[in-house]
Amino acid sequence: ALAAGRSLTGAVRAVAGHDLHIETPDEVLLLDTRLTAGWPLRRAGPHAVSDLPTTAVRSPVEAPEPLF
Repeated sequence: ALAAGRSLTGAVRAVAGHDLHIETPDEVLLLDTRLTAGWPLRRAGPHAVSDLPTTAVRSPVEAPEPLF
């Protein structure tokens, strides 16, 4: 799961509305993009199959407060 100061890298496998289904080496995650407003995105590394930004980095300063 995403935690403050951590990063997540994975492949986007599906998009449905506001949701991204991201496959990581360990699991498949459902990411609600409405909750990630303001998170900086970095492009995937050279080993990625596309140049789409698939890495979200969250830090306490940059991340919005949770809705719940």
